[in-house]
Parts: sequence; structure tokens; C-alpha cells
Amino acid sequence: MNKKIFVAMVFAAFVGTNSVIAETIKTVQYRVENMRCGNCAGRVKKALTAKEGVDKVTVDMEKKVVTVSYDADKVSTKALSAAITEIKFTPTAYSKSEVIERVASYKASQMRCGNCAARVKKNMSAVAGVQSVDVDMATKSVKITYDANKVSKNSFKDEFKKFGYTVTTYIPNKIVAYAQLAVEKGDLSEAGLKKLSAVKGFLDVNVNQKTQAIAISYNTKTLDEAGVKAELKKLNYVIAD
Repeated sequence: MNKKIFVAMVFAAFVGTNSVIAETIKTVQYRVENMRCGNCAGRVKKALTAKEGVDKVTVDMEKKVVTVSYDADKVSTKALSAAITEIKFTPTAYSKSEVIERVASYKASQMRCGNCAARVKKNMSAVAGVQSVDVDMATKSVKITYDANKVSKNSFKDEFKKFGYTVTTYIPNKIVAYAQLAVEKGDLSEAGLKKLSAVKGFLDVNVNQKTQAIAISYNTKTLDEAGVKAELKKLNYVIAD
């Protein structure tokens, strides 16, 4: 047999086999609203991965959506759904067009008056996917209700920065306090943020290169205000008086 013909036949057979495999690999998505934490997500992922024919499992905890790639010749969607149900979670069909309502709250220490509050509400309400914005001047907190199918809360800190605000997660707990600090010197890059986020007692940290600011939510059982500044000094930050 001509060598070229033989190679062509082998290649055609290889492509054909891979096409058949590709046709049997499917993807299904479930909403699992009673996943509450990373451990819940881990349990769901473990149960699905254990099924023969499952290729990959990913979990989006913000949407509480589980995506499963599987071989339809080896496992059915009924079996996948049952695997989730068996560990006491409730899978339902997921659609990208449905509304997944979520809430995120932020400490906006820079709000000092009604005009500030109005500015925050106007700017954050304009973000696509945001359904409502509620401002509490007493706690200087901002509660954002949004559709997680249209926007992720991971983008909100950057949206605040667009109009000069540096915010952190608002945690309504007596042991949580907040620091808003102007920086004269220090690393406000992503690398610097990573180091700050690793400090014991720092619950959430945000930096703003444009305004030279750091915002920190911290655990008062671990640190007081002086302790926060001491930790920053260790990392070579110079805080303005």
C-alpha cells in the first residue's frame, strides 16, 4: 500500500475516533442553593467526581451553580442529579437567563454626609446587574442587591474606586472594626495587597493606588487600631498623620 494512503487512513481513523468521543462528552449545570460553604462545595464535587464517566466538576459558590462535564455513554444526568441528592443537597435546573439574587455589603468609611450617600447610591445603581443599593449612614455601610447571572461581587470594589472610594466587606459583628488610612509610602500593587491580606487578624483588605489609600476590616480580638498600624509598619508602609 502506498505510504501516503496508509498515513491518510490512520489519520482519518484517529480523527473519527476523537469525533465520536467528543460527541459523547456533554455538560450539565445545576443550581444547588443549599450549599453554604466551601465544605459543602467539596462534598458535592467529591460525590460527582466519584461517578464513572464524570470528566470534570466545577463549583461557582457565588451563583451556587455546579457544572459537570460527563460521558453520556457512561453516566446519565439522572444519575448525576441523584448523586447530589444522596448527600442531602437539592439540585435544580440552571438557566443563564434566570435571576440569581445575591446581596453584598461594604464598609464605605468615606461617606460623611447625605450628598456622599446619594453619590454612592447613584454610581453603584448604574452598574449593570445591580438591582438595588441601600445606604446606612449610621454604620457607613452599603448593601447591594444584584443578579449574580449578570455581575459578580468581585467587580464591586473596582466600581467603588471609579468614584474615589476604597471599601472593604462590611461584617455586622461587634468584634469587627474598620480602618481607612492614607498612605505616604508602601506597596499598593496586587503583590502588596496579597501580603496585606495574609496578615493575621486582617479579615478583608483593599488598596487604591490612585488615592493612595488602604481600607482594612479587622478582628478586634486579634488587633486594635495601634496593632493594625504596627502590622503595616512591619511591611514598610508609612501612614499619613
